[in-house]
Amino acid sequence: MSTEQTLVPPALQSIQEWFGSIIARPIDIDSHMNPISPSGQPMEMEAAHYIVPSPTLEPAQRIEIYNQQYWWRLLNVLHDTFPLVTRLFGYRDFNQILGFPYLVLYPPSHWFLQAIGDRLSLYIQECYRADDFQFVYDAAQLDCAFNQAFYTAHISTNLHEMMRGDSEAVLAKSLKLQPHMQIFAFKYELVKFREAFLKQEPDYWLEHDFPELKHTPCYCAVFRNRNNQVVTAPLAPDEYHFLSLFRTGCSIDQACEWLEEQTDSIFKNSAENLQEWFHKWFLGQWLMLDTK
Repeated sequence: MSTEQTLVPPALQSIQEWFGSIIARPIDIDSHMNPISPSGQPMEMEAAHYIVPSPTLEPAQRIEIYNQQYWWRLLNVLHDTFPLVTRLFGYRDFNQILGFPYLVLYPPSHWFLQAIGDRLSLYIQECYRADDFQFVYDAAQLDCAFNQAFYTAHISTNLHEMMRGDSEAVLAKSLKLQPHMQIFAFKYELVKFREAFLKQEPDYWLEHDFPELKHTPCYCAVFRNRNNQVVTAPLAPDEYHFLSLFRTGCSIDQACEWLEEQTDSIFKNSAENLQEWFHKWFLGQWLMLDTK
């Protein structure tokens, strides 16, 4: 394709840039467009330079519809991606406290909207300063894990069969968790709390007591199983810590050496469980070869 064919006519480019700058500005709490344009002019005047009126709507009213639809769509994606966090706040407070400021700082840069919330946990870590920070951060992490487990790749590696062959070679290979798998250690039973919370719509909890949150440690894995269902699996504390070694890559030999060095009482019977753990992990395809 020649350079001439790829050039955008200046007039069209000006319209596109103006349109994008307007619809990307947050709507207010009542879903109205900002009445003042970025240039400082009233939108009623500026919109008329770019948009013709319709039989029923003025130019500013027409661009306001696009502005609203842009934000409603993105916020709805966040609500679906973070159902627990949305219920903690309710729709309106979620939008004002997290949704709008997050999307202004991290606007979508790809057509795949399912991933627009992948940095919300990072945003909460950097910008959210309320007393319930840790709980909101944990909730966002868990919600995000469910979403990513749905669309993230699964790398086929039949380690179970490989162990039946040259097991010594497999023991020395670096292994990692599957891309769609995440493991967590919470100070409370957040998974059960989430399950109970999701039984009602977000605004239901504005006028009703939250489900009971038991403050007992919770260790779990979130992943997509062999039937392509997103599920959770409870982990024993020592199993969680041992499995954590494979987050960034580790060989079985290295992991076993690490285990031998542990003096914490939670690892007292871990060696006896290793065969059961690896059988479960290999059969469920939780691990993959680290190709880096």
